[in-house]
Amino acid sequence: MINKLPKFCKTVVIGGGVAGCSVAYHLAKYGWKDTILLERDQLTSGTTWHAAGLVGQLGATATITKLRKYSLNLYKELEKKTELSTGLKQNGAITVASSKERLQELLRQATSAQLFDVNVDVLDKQKIKDLYPVINDQDILGGVYMPEDGQADPVGVTNVLAKAARLEGVKIFEKTPVTKILVKNNRITGVETASWKNRL
Repeated sequence: MINKLPKFCKTVVIGGGVAGCSVAYHLAKYGWKDTILLERDQLTSGTTWHAAGLVGQLGATATITKLRKYSLNLYKELEKKTELSTGLKQNGAITVASSKERLQELLRQATSAQLFDVNVDVLDKQKIKDLYPVINDQDILGGVYMPEDGQADPVGVTNVLAKAARLEGVKIFEKTPVTKILVKNNRITGVETASWKNRL
């Protein structure tokens, strides 16, 4: 734990959940080493700790699919780098369609995902039943199977990202709530906590 807050830095990230730790890690990874992260309580103490932690790759757009695939690969990479666990379990996932329109949407998404080397199988009704025998398939027309999808521990993912961010030079301060964002000439110039002002 770093105790002394710097008076100046390039970037301040507010919030020590999975999103904040990811932003801090990526900023530092791509060159913004003078980055600090401020968390009002402890890492993951906000909405992150009770997230479902689902890790799926199929998205409504090509961009979302690419980001989701990137995230899955990142978790595996950072587990090795940090020697911490994200709790990742790749049990696979099935998405089903009960209308022609939904099935067409899933097929479009699957085709797009395959362009980015995402492992996805298109399933008919019988194959879905074979994979998941207890399903009520009465209204199912088809679906897709993502064998590498699964879930992770949100707290574990955050801790992995936080450690990776620290390894890249990010300074993380817990128990440091931001009380004010400082603005001058319509530009953010810093932040203020109960005991400290920081200038960007």
